[in-house]
Amino acid sequence: NWLSEFQCFVREHLLEVFCASHQDVKVRVASKKVFYQQLGIRCRYCAHIQPPGARAIRSSAFPSSIRQLYQSVTMMLRDHFVHCTAIPSDLKDKFTHLKRNGTQGAASDSMRYWIYSAMKLGMVDSEHGILLNDETLEAARTTPPFGTNNSSSIYSTMMAPPPVPSPTAAAAADEDDYQDQEQPPRLLIT
Repeated sequence: NWLSEFQCFVREHLLEVFCASHQDVKVRVASKKVFYQQLGIRCRYCAHIQPPGARAIRSSAFPSSIRQLYQSVTMMLRDHFVHCTAIPSDLKDKFTHLKRNGTQGAASDSMRYWIYSAMKLGMVDSEHGILLNDETLEAARTTPPFGTNNSSSIYSTMMAPPPVPSPTAAAAADEDDYQDQEQPPRLLIT
């Protein structure tokens, strides 16, 4: 109801949300500082390719707020997915078809839906970018569906300056102590 067929396809098949690892923090340039466990979005098909420079441009992004998710995805649509060679050919063909046939146009509430759905997943803005933790996940469970009467007041509250959650102990970890660890969790945004 709230997104075009093209946007639904991208969210279901091409994007994933992930937490920045110590390695992600180390490889980012100073002008694009990333914090440990900050949420980002990335292409789910080339995320494993090393070194990161071997991926097509804009393979990942760390938006500074949930309000910036939509814009970050728009840039990935323009610059990454058309050039990514890791996307299976059947999905690349469908992406090209949907994009070419003009189905990328958004419904009037599309951008609001992107913001709201991020909040519904438990994402919150912080001084260290977008974060997700047990407290925010618990709060998200009580959020009513988008488009209901109760969601309007929650959306208005959400658009107010957000409270800043305290960084987790892991976020304060010294990045010099980096050791190979399991991949941080990832979420598909459908």
